[in-house]
Amino acid sequence: MTSTTTGFTTDRQQLAEVSRWARIQGWRVGGWRGYQNAPFEDQATVTVRVNEAGLQVWRKPAGTPYFTGQPTEYPAATVREAVDILAAVGILPPVFSSAYRMGRSDSAFIANVETNPDRKCGICGATSGLTLIPGNPLTGTTNQWLCHDTCKAMTR
Repeated sequence: MTSTTTGFTTDRQQLAEVSRWARIQGWRVGGWRGYQNAPFEDQATVTVRVNEAGLQVWRKPAGTPYFTGQPTEYPAATVREAVDILAAVGILPPVFSSAYRMGRSDSAFIANVETNPDRKCGICGATSGLTLIPGNPLTGTTNQWLCHDTCKAMTR
């Protein structure tokens, strides 16, 4: 996996948050399978191993004392992708996912704008009849307001 810096945190900070959570929840290093959610294999129900291609996740079948079968492979090129996958499959809580963090960021933006009398169309400057257009972190665009139907600048 490669190192990246997200809009929210660096990989190192994100890994520290996940590590802190895992330690509190009782996750331990469990031998060749990587990390497991209990001190001993017979008590664990999930193990996660990180490798060059991403993640391998083993889930113990109900009623068996040991893990059997093959792991599920999840390709991940970055720490952010790996954390998003672990949140998506229910191993990490949703608060660690970038989608959750983006949602919180968007709601914070909306709350700020709703209390900010300076909201206006990014094209023509109109202050009424606006729609919030969410940004996209992949393209680098930010949240902005635009006229709902047709920009008033277009009707001049």
